[in-house]
Amino acid sequence: MGLGLALKEIRSRTKRKQNEVAKEAGISVSYLCMLEAGSREPTISVLNKIAKVYGLPWQALVWLSFDKKASKKINCQSFFKAEMVVNDFINELIHQD
Repeated sequence: MGLGLALKEIRSRTKRKQNEVAKEAGISVSYLCMLEAGSREPTISVLNKIAKVYGLPWQALVWLSFDKKASKKINCQSFFKAEMVVNDFINELIHQD
């Protein structure tokens, strides 16, 4: 999927606008737009700030960015079990109020 698409997906899943996320993360809207488009890569510090907006650890955003279709080595059952657990974890965190 790529990190940019993962950032956009999580923002869409939480029904947030770019300006809201950017303001809460302390970054510019244009920078967030570039991150989501994949034309810029965030530092871990910026990724952490964005993740905190959603109540997630930054590693969850990295997990979402993993392109499973591009990797032919990911055919093991353990990975798919882990994927379900991590995705459930992410969904629980972003839907807490």
